[in-house]
Amino acid sequence: MELLRGLAALAVLFAHLAINYDCMGKTGWGHALGAWGISAVVVFFMLSGVVIRLSTEGRGMSRAGFLYRRALRIIPIFFLACSLSLLVERFCLDGKLTEGVVAGHYLFLATLQGWIVEVTPANPALWSLTYEVAFYLAFAVCMGAGQKPKMAIWCLMGVIALCAYQAMQVVPQYGQQLWSILAYSTIWLLGYFLVSLARNRGIPFSLAIFSFGLVPMISRTPVFGGYLDPGQHLLLALATVPMFVYCLQSERPAWPLKHYFVVWSVAISITSAITVWHLSQSASLAQNKYLYVLVPWGLLALSFPLDSVFRNTALGSVLGGVGLFLGGISYALYVFHFPIILICKQAFGQNAHSLLVAIGATIVTSAILEYYVQPRVIRRTKLWVAMVVPKPLRVRPE
Repeated sequence: MELLRGLAALAVLFAHLAINYDCMGKTGWGHALGAWGISAVVVFFMLSGVVIRLSTEGRGMSRAGFLYRRALRIIPIFFLACSLSLLVERFCLDGKLTEGVVAGHYLFLATLQGWIVEVTPANPALWSLTYEVAFYLAFAVCMGAGQKPKMAIWCLMGVIALCAYQAMQVVPQYGQQLWSILAYSTIWLLGYFLVSLARNRGIPFSLAIFSFGLVPMISRTPVFGGYLDPGQHLLLALATVPMFVYCLQSERPAWPLKHYFVVWSVAISITSAITVWHLSQSASLAQNKYLYVLVPWGLLALSFPLDSVFRNTALGSVLGGVGLFLGGISYALYVFHFPIILICKQAFGQNAHSLLVAIGATIVTSAILEYYVQPRVIRRTKLWVAMVVPKPLRVRPE
């Protein structure tokens, strides 16, 4: 799971590098990377749902305890990233910052569409934190007595918002923001509920990587259209479910031959339908369309030797260590990389040297924040709470 989280963060990083550096963006693979950043954000939303389920289930956690823990995790690094981003906009991009814009960013109200506040061009990645915090608040409301029916209502509202997504222009702008958040919450909820699937059903590595290979096709084929397309992104999230289940399962499944036949028949049928949809609706170049069609089959062919290599060689241990490191710094990397890229580009220009400096500075800054700054902020916050808040009112960080 940590490797998946780290790879998603790197995908966003390289997507924004491709957008900002001509030496990457003008290449074919650089252009592809630039278009896959939003796909990685979808993975982050699902990961968030998974993590919240695993960290709260069966612990008797209160709403206040849940929000306290989330605030400790999210706010310190977010506030630092937000402050740096606004400074970069003011002094590097010559932007004009109003009190409303500044407040909207710190209050998690900024979005790409600017329904309430438009996200700063110095860090467009911050839009997803607005959605993420909204998901946390919705989950907090559902906690406690009647959690299952409350979450069922939330699911129903999300599905309705998704199905009627193109009709949201009829409501005021703040209503459109809520509508979009509800539509995207279906992805977060999918991550939350797939934990049950991982506990009850195993997934072989071949099926997990085959379904993951559908992501390029789906990400190039619109449902509603536009950069934020919740219909397309929910389908993309569904394609990653087997990979998530594989990462969560504790042991390899022992399926009977009949079970394999049924599951692979369904998988191939779904892949065929997605292929027809992709070839007929995608705006990609013809050669790219057929390349994307071949990706899941190529990954399937590689899955058997890869599974053996990862499980039985030192490479698996090395990848595990890399995954732990990248997963550990993924949040700071995600919220800090864009302003660092802009600073490096302004200081060193549009060249490969500047690009390498941006990558190195992003990784080093993220590691310092996650492994040095964040633990100290959390520790001092807990000490402050212990000194200032009376014991009967104190929130226990479960």
